[in-house]
Amino acid sequence: MNTESSLLLLKTEMHAPSTPSWHPADPTETLLKVAGQIRKIRRAHHLSQRQLAARIQVPRTYISKIENGKLIPTLSTLARLAAALEVDLRQLIGEARGRRQKKVAPILADPLQIESEERAEASVIQRAAEVLGDRSDAMRWLGTPVRALDYATPISLLHDAKGREAVLTVIGRLEHGVL
Repeated sequence: MNTESSLLLLKTEMHAPSTPSWHPADPTETLLKVAGQIRKIRRAHHLSQRQLAARIQVPRTYISKIENGKLIPTLSTLARLAAALEVDLRQLIGEARGRRQKKVAPILADPLQIESEERAEASVIQRAAEVLGDRSDAMRWLGTPVRALDYATPISLLHDAKGREAVLTVIGRLEHGVL
């Protein structure tokens, strides 16, 4: 499977309509696993951060921030990293998303099994997509720390009613140009 088809398949899985989100309960844990995987593969290829950065045409500090979990790479950056490291995109994220995939697989097989909490999460994601233009913009925003939420990522707050309400409030403020 080439990087482009892996990226397409991954995007499909991440943005499947019945999937509340691609993030596990602890996004920091996933970020650190992806960061560790990138570092591990880079070192196995005997590449410095500078050499890898040159391959994808970014500053060395960008690679450092990704590897230290201080920067969340976009899907396109992950695809570029996979190509530069000559590995399949799934190798970069596979280990990090393995547990989540096991949880999501039954839901994708039978969307009617989605619990009410997950439906509530999905409705917040849908509302974000309506306000921000499309689902991919919404998912990107949901994974980005937001000042109005004390720099928490909106996706990390969707697991309970209070967090969902806070995210919906921010979405409403975005919609009306208050933020």
